[in-house]
Amino acid sequence: MAENVGGVIREWIQRNVHNYPLEDKAGEVERLVKELEAYLLSLGYTRDEAEDYLGDLDVYVEDQFEQVQDPDLGFKDPRD
Repeated sequence: MAENVGGVIREWIQRNVHNYPLEDKAGEVERLVKELEAYLLSLGYTRDEAEDYLGDLDVYVEDQFEQVQDPDLGFKDPRD
C-alpha cells in the first residue's frame, strides 16, 4: 500500500505542481499540500500513510515545487 500511495502522490505532483511567481511560494505550497491531502483522503489514504512512505508532506511538496522553480534542473511546466 505504501508504494501505491507514493505513486499516487508522484502522479498528482506531475499534474498539479507548476511554475508560479516566487513571491507566492509559501502560499502556493500550503495550497498544494491541502489539495493533495484532500485528494489522498478521497482515495482512502491518510496523511500519515503518505508521510510514512515519503516523509513530511509539506517538505516533500516544497521540494517538488522548488524543482519546478529551478530552470537548471530541467523540469518543465507540462502546460508548455
